[in-house]
Amino acid sequence: MAGFQLRGQAAIEFMAAFGFLMLMFVIIQIVFIQSQANAISDRTVIYARRLATETAAMISLAASSEGISSRLEVPSSLGEAGEAFTLTISNSSVLVSYEYNGENAVWEPVRVQDVRDNAARQVFNLTTGIYTVYGTGGVVHVFPQ
Repeated sequence: MAGFQLRGQAAIEFMAAFGFLMLMFVIIQIVFIQSQANAISDRTVIYARRLATETAAMISLAASSEGISSRLEVPSSLGEAGEAFTLTISNSSVLVSYEYNGENAVWEPVRVQDVRDNAARQVFNLTTGIYTVYGTGGVVHVFPQ
């Protein structure tokens, strides 16, 4: 009878060790998934910053150079996460706003010159597509191609 007790105890010890290993595996997976989400969030911020900075640079170039035009391509989403966003250009700034994990995030790094769209509005959103940016008479115009 003593042999049966040892086998039963070994099974309990095996199950306890297996349960502990499974718990450790789940904890490691949670940490890994959380770090991946943070990395994607960081890359989305970098992508939004780059989009705003490049847009402002094109506007600044058009404002400082009479008759120079640039091609601005607005993507359909931000980064790997495929976040939808709004690119707003006003007469004083470039604003990229998006929602990530239920939170609103805004990137507004750049001050720009007098900018207008094809309807002569000073505040407007750019949607996905290709735009021409050029300056005439101290005013920067942004038109879809």
